[in-house]
Amino acid sequence: MTTTPMRYAEMPTPAVPRIMFSVVTRLLIGLIAGWLTMFVPLLALEEDAVEVERRWYQFDALSRYAIGIVFVLIVALAPLAVAGWHWVSLTGRRAIETLAPQRLDQVATQHQLSFWPSESRKTLRITLYSYAGTLLVVGAFLFIFGLISLADDVPDSIQAVIIGAVLVVLSAGSFWWARSLRTGFSEQSPRKTWSDDLGQARAQARKAAKSQGAGPIPGWLRTLLLVARAAEVLVGVGVSVTAGLVILGVIVRKPCRTCDERTFGEGIELTLDRFWVGVMVLALVVAAIIVAHGLLGALANGLTRRVLLNRIKRGDIDGARPQHPVLAQTVGEDSGPWDRLAHLASLWGPMPLLLGLTWWLVGRVGHTQYVETPAPGQWLVGVGVVMTVVMVACCMLAEVTNPPQREAIRAAWPVDERADPPRRRDQSS
Repeated sequence: MTTTPMRYAEMPTPAVPRIMFSVVTRLLIGLIAGWLTMFVPLLALEEDAVEVERRWYQFDALSRYAIGIVFVLIVALAPLAVAGWHWVSLTGRRAIETLAPQRLDQVATQHQLSFWPSESRKTLRITLYSYAGTLLVVGAFLFIFGLISLADDVPDSIQAVIIGAVLVVLSAGSFWWARSLRTGFSEQSPRKTWSDDLGQARAQARKAAKSQGAGPIPGWLRTLLLVARAAEVLVGVGVSVTAGLVILGVIVRKPCRTCDERTFGEGIELTLDRFWVGVMVLALVVAAIIVAHGLLGALANGLTRRVLLNRIKRGDIDGARPQHPVLAQTVGEDSGPWDRLAHLASLWGPMPLLLGLTWWLVGRVGHTQYVETPAPGQWLVGVGVVMTVVMVACCMLAEVTNPPQREAIRAAWPVDERADPPRRRDQSS
């Protein structure tokens, strides 16, 4: 048993699986957020719960096509996200167990040890079997239906046959992939036990926190962190209030799905019109706050890390220890500035891109107003492409720069990542 103090350490793991998993996950989150943002207003319009001018209904085809396309993409990306999780688990665990015998004074972080290949493999197999069965049923139905329709000279029947055949092939591929995941590498740790190591690492972190003492953070950085926290609270409150007002407006106009739409006197109708204008303005303000929150969070985290890394570079480690919340946030997963920017770009990238492409598609299938006014679609594509590229670049930068920075901070100031902030009496040296 080693007498060297045990500490948490972020073991080097392959970056490509982590980048792939991060990109796919953020794409999926962005698409789900966009789908919900479009689906709720469209449902309200479909049920005549909200009165709008007739010209707004020209966007009905665009929204319906976009919701369908986004839903298909979400369904397609879900197994890729699970596959990315399994890839990260598999490659990360192999790297950790390879390095474990060489680093007897270090234990992998809680986040790294939470990736178990056996669990991710089981989840991926269940997902693939579910997709294989669904694709087989739908594909066989379309294929048989297409053949019958083709015999009756029904137009476009060959498309159903082709789509059905493709779905059956995808089903067979999913089934084969799931079957190939039955075996995996041995997960027996070369270390005698990880639980003892974790206990020693937590004890050493608490001991270091008591001996080093906690010092104040710079005033300007404290102010920036407080502003970022306030923006986070405003985002939660703003989204909740906006959603509540939308639900209230829908209920006032149409209390239930089978109820008749209610109309009121001229004064109340004018008030309702102003109410919906206010809700739209509030939604725009909340969107602006979301952007500001993402930028402030990235700035605050980036400056916090720079302050701590500069102290390490100067050798100022034995001085006042950074406060526990600052350390815990700095070494936490997805806490770097590039992570915040990637998350922000995922909310404003994939969905505008798909809306712009759908604008072009809807114009090609007979809705001439989209062909006559192509500028909005072109702007959406441009913004979506730029923000999606920014998201991918930020994911790559985050996965390359974060691990060595977090490891440098952990080595300088050991921190119990699972513990609550130290009590005041534990902060005294």
